[in-house]
Amino acid sequence: MADQKEMILIVEDDSLLREFFEEVYRKIFGDEYEIKIEVNCEEAIPTFGANKERIIMIQSDFNLSQAKGIMNGIEFLKYAREQEFRGIIVLASGDIFEGELLEIILHKGIIHLMKPITYSDLAPLARILKESRK
Repeated sequence: MADQKEMILIVEDDSLLREFFEEVYRKIFGDEYEIKIEVNCEEAIPTFGANKERIIMIQSDFNLSQAKGIMNGIEFLKYAREQEFRGIIVLASGDIFEGELLEIILHKGIIHLMKPITYSDLAPLARILKESRK
């Protein structure tokens, strides 16, 4: 891992949001971290498996409705925790039901961002991430 950068893994099916997240994280972090973006969980699972030791944050959309994949964002994040991922987990959602919100709350260590997400919503994540790396 010494010769490879730590990684931020983003799972987002909306192309505009993928571009937005990458732009904001590049603005915040520059080239400090590799930013890997996947469209769905089918792509994210092998990326996670191959890079688990250097992934420091996973950010996933909740629904991934455009991707029509094998699992949604919360299921992928549960999978990551089952694989003993100890980094920061961020779940982004728009419309969310009470039961789904309870599920997020019950999974400790998940930061929830409500859409629409702005730069000012993501900036505190930079502080959290930097503090976790000390």
